[in-house]
Amino acid sequence: MFFRNKKTKTGVVLKLLESYRDHEGVPRHRTVTSLGNAAIPIKERKIIAREVDRILYNKPDQYPLIKIEFSKIASEWIDKIIRKVTNEGKWSPVKESKKTSECIDGVLQNEVEHTNTTLLGPVLAGWEAWKSLRMEEHLLTAGFSKPQCDTAAISVLHGSAFFT
Repeated sequence: MFFRNKKTKTGVVLKLLESYRDHEGVPRHRTVTSLGNAAIPIKERKIIAREVDRILYNKPDQYPLIKIEFSKIASEWIDKIIRKVTNEGKWSPVKESKKTSECIDGVLQNEVEHTNTTLLGPVLAGWEAWKSLRMEEHLLTAGFSKPQCDTAAISVLHGSAFFT
């Protein structure tokens, strides 16, 4: 969710919008609520929008490791916006709509996902071996600079993660 000012004939209106993808996967925006000429400080808007999104979509574990402290102004606006959206009764959560997937060699094209993965085990084991063999000391003796030693360690450890 995010805030946007919209110019109208009578002035500027502050709206809380959310992004979603329609049934064809095209990005769209829709109004969650219109706040009139609300004077929400610009520096507070991002955190307010994020917290309203978390509450409306019932994402209690979105910040499991961080306890966020809101300013008094932000807390008041979060409460006001949640009450307004709830009382209006017009907003409902966007349900994810998936395009029908094309099947290529038995694989559903739109169902394939990838995340940034790191092979932590081999890298940590390699780092411990690097340190126990005192590789940096040997490279420094051979004339490498500290940045060159670091680069060598990264190169060796990164490459070893793909061969285990």
